[in-house]
Amino acid sequence: MKTLFLMISILWSCSLVASIPQNAVGTNAFQNASRLSSTDIEFLSLENLPRIRSQGATPFCAEYNTSYLMQYRICKKNKIANCSQVPSNIEVNPIGLVPFSFKPKDGKSATVPSDYENLDLLLEDKNASLPIPAITLGSYYPESCFPSDIWVNTFSSTDQYVAEVNKIYDIYNDYKKQINTTQCEECGYDQVISKVQNLLRYKPSREQLKHALNGLDAKEFIKRLLFSAWDCPQKVIRPRPVPEYELFNNSPNDVSKAMARIVNDLKTKNEPVLLSGVCLLRDKTTKTCVGSHGITITGFEYDKSSCEPNFDSNCKINFRVMNSWGQDWQDQYKAPWLKGDGWISGTQLMKELGSVVVTLSLK
Repeated sequence: MKTLFLMISILWSCSLVASIPQNAVGTNAFQNASRLSSTDIEFLSLENLPRIRSQGATPFCAEYNTSYLMQYRICKKNKIANCSQVPSNIEVNPIGLVPFSFKPKDGKSATVPSDYENLDLLLEDKNASLPIPAITLGSYYPESCFPSDIWVNTFSSTDQYVAEVNKIYDIYNDYKKQINTTQCEECGYDQVISKVQNLLRYKPSREQLKHALNGLDAKEFIKRLLFSAWDCPQKVIRPRPVPEYELFNNSPNDVSKAMARIVNDLKTKNEPVLLSGVCLLRDKTTKTCVGSHGITITGFEYDKSSCEPNFDSNCKINFRVMNSWGQDWQDQYKAPWLKGDGWISGTQLMKELGSVVVTLSLK
C-alpha cells in the first residue's frame, strides 16, 4: 500500500501560468490532430460532455479533470439532456475535491475531507495525489456552494495564487495578534469577514468564521474556511461510482499498454478516461520530466492497421481531450474533418509522458 501511494502521489505542476523551474524547457505534448490517410479507421467521440472549465493559475488539474468524470456520470445516470448547462446545485465543484487524497492522515479510517492530507500537501507546496476517495465515496460539493470559477480566474499566475494563500495566513495571524491584545474574540470578526470576502469572493457568516478561527492553526483556518464551513452539505452520486485505475511508466511497453487501456476503457465503458502524467516541462540537461499535467480523454480516431493490436510507437492516433485551461484552449485544437474541439495528436502525446502515468476511469 505504501509503495502504491508513493507511485500515485505524482507532482501536479499543472497551473495555466506556472513558474517554470530553472533549466527547464517546454515539451510538444499538445499538437493538432493530423488527418489519417487510411480508409480503415476506428472512431469514437463521446457526446453530451460537461462544460469546459479553467483551473486558472491554481495547481488543481487533478481535481478539475476528476470533476469531469464525476459530472459525466451524474448527467448519464440522471439522463440530463445538456450536460454543459447543468444547474449549479448538481454541478460538481472542483475546489471541493481538493482535500481528498489517496492516503488518509495517520492511517485513519477516512470518511470526510479533513481525514485526508491533500490540502496539507498543497498548502505546503508538496506533491498532491488524485482525489480517488472522493470518487469512491461519491461525495462532492455542488457549484452552488462556492462558485469556483469566480475564485480561480482572479489569479493571473501561480505566484499570485501562492501570494493570495499567504494573505489568508496573514488574516489569521493578524486576528490572533489582535485578540491577544484586546482579549475580545468577536471584536475583529467584521474586519476578518471583509478581508476574506475580498480574497475568496464569498462572505462567510459569523458562525462560519467562528468555526474557522477556532482551528488549531492558520492551515486549519484555511481548510475550515474553504470547505467545512460551507452552508450546504456534500451530495452523493448514486449509485456510487467505482474508480478503476492503472499505473504505468514511460517505457515503450508501458506507453503501449496505457494507450490500449485508454482506447479499451472508452470503447467498453463509453465514459471519459483521465490520463495523468503528461509531461509539459523537461530538464534541459537530463531530459527528465519536471512538470506534469492531467487531462481527460473523451474520444479517439486511429488507423487500425498501424495501431491494433499493440498500440506501439507506430500507431497513428488522434485523441479528443478535455483540458482544464478554458474554452479558448479547446478551440485551438479543432480538426475540420472531426466534430467538436480538443482534437490533438495522440501519437505525439504518448511520446511526452513522465515517469509515473495513471489512467483512471469509472466502473
